Amino acid sequence: MVRIYNDCISCILKGALDAARLSTDDESVHRRILNTTMERLISADYHEPPPVIAGNTQRLIRDATGNPDPYKMLKQRYNDFALEIYPELETMVRESSSPFEKAVNIAIAGNIIDFGAFPDIGGKEIVHTIEQAASSGINGNLSWFESAVERADRILWLADNTGEIVLDKLLLGRMDRSKVVYAVRGAPILNDATLEDAVYTGMTDVVEVIENGAELPGTLIEKCSERFREEYERADLIVSKGQGNYETLSHDDRRIVFLFKVKCHVVARESGKLEGESAILQHGGIPARTVPVR
Repeated sequence: MVRIYNDCISCILKGALDAARLSTDDESVHRRILNTTMERLISADYHEPPPVIAGNTQRLIRDATGNPDPYKMLKQRYNDFALEIYPELETMVRESSSPFEKAVNIAIAGNIIDFGAFPDIGGKEIVHTIEQAASSGINGNLSWFESAVERADRILWLADNTGEIVLDKLLLGRMDRSKVVYAVRGAPILNDATLEDAVYTGMTDVVEVIENGAELPGTLIEKCSERFREEYERADLIVSKGQGNYETLSHDDRRIVFLFKVKCHVVARESGKLEGESAILQHGGIPARTVPVR
């Protein structure tokens, strides 16, 4: 689990403003949301992970504007975009000399579709990131991960963002999908994937999909549904996609493998990876103390 650092505050405030602008054009409402967010940050528990504060902020915006899903149109747009490029990527994986590695590369590259970290991300930038990832290596133990997938009897996959979930299908296609349960968020939050997105993108035709029961851009086990907690306890391998899940899950659970793009220097420091890297991470990583975080 990653606690809140001072460097996280500006990201939380920017996320609040971005979501407020998606919900309404009224600048007085934007200002009120920012003021309330700053008031809450003053009394926040800085031992909590950043997605907890981000989730509270998104609920504040929903209540202030009456918009239950500010990112709905953007989520639709990037689901459609990912579905459009999927056939070409599927061919790339199938024709690769190392299909599993190529699928992992692309699935992690899809984590760039994150409106919390990159609200202005565009289609060309996503394609460029995927192309770069498809032809480069991964910082992490790929052979361990592939072996763990083969050995596991029950795999719980923790999904992250819309659009990205379409690219997850490339990697799921290299697994025995009968032993995979795919978990999405329990309610709309940022651009994270929900059951509605899983149905729309055809994920429910590929693998068993469940909701985690929580309205949070991460995974706090105590906030999740009983059904999800049962699957979590039952799994002998947990595939965790994205930074939000990395920030909220235990780094001591040896069943978890984290797959994500390192999007900020706070997580770079905590994980021992470099900002911008595609990472496979076991047991949370080793902090890189050379990166100053306050």
